[in-house]
Amino acid sequence: MAGFVSGGNSGAGPWLPDTAGGALLAGRGLDYARVHAVLDAGEVSLPADPRSVEAYLAAVAAQGTEQVVRALLEEVTRARRLVEAMERRP
Repeated sequence: MAGFVSGGNSGAGPWLPDTAGGALLAGRGLDYARVHAVLDAGEVSLPADPRSVEAYLAAVAAQGTEQVVRALLEEVTRARRLVEAMERRP
């Protein structure tokens, strides 16, 4: 999500990446390598999300990546299930 290019609420301007969502996940100890290790191990069941990705983005994308991440983690989504599973891992 840190790849979104948006001024968002970061004040970075439209030409700089808004990394607030990535920072939120990193603050929880999550990174690319850990996510892929859990996914590759098949340890998490990831059924369909309650809403489409487009619905989440339409609701909050203009507010920045942090709001997108927060929206995905507030409902019982694949992202939330994955984060919760990773937080339970040693």
